[in-house]
Parts: sequence; C-alpha cells; structure tokens
Amino acid sequence: MFQATKNVDGGDRGGSRFQCGTLALMATRRVHAIVSGRVQGVSYRAATADTARRLGICGWVRNLPDGSVELEAEGATEQITAMLEWCGRGPPAAQVAKVASTDLAPTGVDTAFVIQG
Repeated sequence: MFQATKNVDGGDRGGSRFQCGTLALMATRRVHAIVSGRVQGVSYRAATADTARRLGICGWVRNLPDGSVELEAEGATEQITAMLEWCGRGPPAAQVAKVASTDLAPTGVDTAFVIQG
C-alpha cells in the first residue's frame, strides 16, 4: 500500500514517489525477479536498494549461491516498470545478462526496501 509523499515545501517529489506501507491511491504491482550475469561483487544489491528507495518501492534484494541476484519489489506500476528497466542495466560495473521477472499479488506487508544476507 502506498501514499504520495510531499516535500516540506509542499511540492511532491517528482510527482510519482510513494511511501511503503500506507494506503494506495494508484495501482500497485509486485514482482519477483532473478538477475543473472556479472551481478555479484559489483555493488548490485546496494545500488538496487538505493534505486528502489529513490523510487519509493518496498521489498528486498539478496545474492543467490549461483551468482545471480534475487529481488521482490512492490510499488506503483510505473515505479516497478522503472525498477525492472534499471535492473536490466544495473550499476556501472555490472554486466547484466538477463532479468527474469514474474508478477505476484501485491501484499502490502513490506515497510521498506532491504538488503538480505
């Protein structure tokens, strides 16, 4: 669930930022994604968390034993689309080969975007 946030001056933050864990005013989307390629040891998880937080997305990211990165993200449809596009590029040192994503039912249970493990 999400709510638009405002800057202290009353303006909204880019017109499309949302805060985790509050009532939704727009359609929400949750995705599970596996990112493969050179995505470990290149700050992929940290950059993913930074990007998700900037977009107002809730969820988590973690490394997998096979060298890929797994994440679940929930937020406004537009922000999730932007997040998946970013995942296809990743941080500068990453070499993303593939992003396989599956849509899930939104849960509204996440209150932040966290790095696991």
